[in-house]
Amino acid sequence: MTNRPYKLQPLIHAARLVEDRLREELAPIGIGPRKARVMNVLHLMGSASQVELARDFEVSAASMSTMTSRLIAGGFIARAVDEDGPRRIRLELTPKGEALIGPINEAWRRVDAMIEEAIGEDNAHILATWSGELRNAFGGRVAGAGTGYRYYGGETADDAAE
Repeated sequence: MTNRPYKLQPLIHAARLVEDRLREELAPIGIGPRKARVMNVLHLMGSASQVELARDFEVSAASMSTMTSRLIAGGFIARAVDEDGPRRIRLELTPKGEALIGPINEAWRRVDAMIEEAIGEDNAHILATWSGELRNAFGGRVAGAGTGYRYYGGETADDAAE
C-alpha cells in the first residue's frame, strides 16, 4: 500500500493554525473567531434575521441560535422587531458589540500581517485569492452579500454572491 500525501491535509492544518492565531488575538476582547465573524456581518448589514445569518454562514438554524443566544447573553447583540411585521425578529449589534468591531478588525489585520510575514505579501495575496476560488468552487457563500463590503483582493460580498 502506497502512502500518498493528501493535498487537503496541509490546508486543514494551516487553517487550524491560522484560526488558533486569530483566537489568541481576539482573546483579550473575549470573542472567538466565529462570533467575531457574525458580529462583523451584523455591523455591515445593520441587522439580519437568524435565518439569514444561518444561511450566510452555512450552519444549521440550531447552531446559529446557540451562537446568537450567547452573543445576546453577553450583551453584544440584541433582538429588534422588524419594520415589516411584529412577528419578524431582527438581530443587531448593541453599543457594546459595535465597540468591538474596531478591535476585531485590528485582530484580523494582525493575523493578515502574520501570514504575510510567514509566506510573503505576494504569496499571501495568492493564498487569499485561491482560497476564495476554492470556496466559490465548493459552493460556499460570502456572508454579508448585499453590503458592498470589499474583501481582500478587491472582491466584494456582492461579487462573490453572484
